[in-house]
Amino acid sequence: MTANTQMDGVLTEVFKRYGVIAILAAIALGATIWLVAHLSAAPGTQISLLWGLASYTKSPSVPSQAAPPRSDVAPTFLPPSVPATTPLALRPVEVFQKVAQSAGQAQLEDLRKREALRELSEFEGGKRITETPPGTYFFTLAVFIDRDEKESYSQLERGPAYRFPPSPFGTLELHRNKAAQMSAVVFTTDGDAARVAAMSAGSDCIVSAARTDQFQTLVYLPLERIVTARARRSELTNRNTIVLIDLRLR
Repeated sequence: MTANTQMDGVLTEVFKRYGVIAILAAIALGATIWLVAHLSAAPGTQISLLWGLASYTKSPSVPSQAAPPRSDVAPTFLPPSVPATTPLALRPVEVFQKVAQSAGQAQLEDLRKREALRELSEFEGGKRITETPPGTYFFTLAVFIDRDEKESYSQLERGPAYRFPPSPFGTLELHRNKAAQMSAVVFTTDGDAARVAAMSAGSDCIVSAARTDQFQTLVYLPLERIVTARARRSELTNRNTIVLIDLRLR
């Protein structure tokens, strides 16, 4: 009698005694036996199930692909290149044509009109310079322009802004343009006018806050051009003094 015939007889006898449930239990048991046999068998071994009813050869395991070698060196991340910052452009220093004393006021009025400036109103005078509105001109004492190379213009900004010149010689006219940039109206000699016009690095010059016989050339000076400034009082005659400002420009 063959193994297949024996197996058929066993299944028939089980079915007669226990019904379908017994058949399902037998299948589950057979699956469990197969799983144990498959996992415990070495690759290439022939596995026989159900008394030789089914058999197969377990295929050899495929070697896993080796992972790429791991580098212990952390990758280097280069920061994005930062473009070089362009320094802010300095406004030019303007040296105007020398005019006679009698024509000086007209020259100054033309400059105010060119910059579209108005005088302070009666309620704006006396405020700090930092509080003056853009598009205006006003006056302050020349000593407030003093500064060292490392100083800011905090002293000047805290100074008072007057509608009219408080002193005939010690008063400095300041302009705040529409962009709130400030410039000073000063006067210089013929020799310093040429030096300022050339604007060599570290130019030193002497200017006056008022037009006099010696200082007749009008200079329109953006404040950011000033490196150092020192105001001093100089005696023209026994009873007449003038305020001069020693400047170093960039």
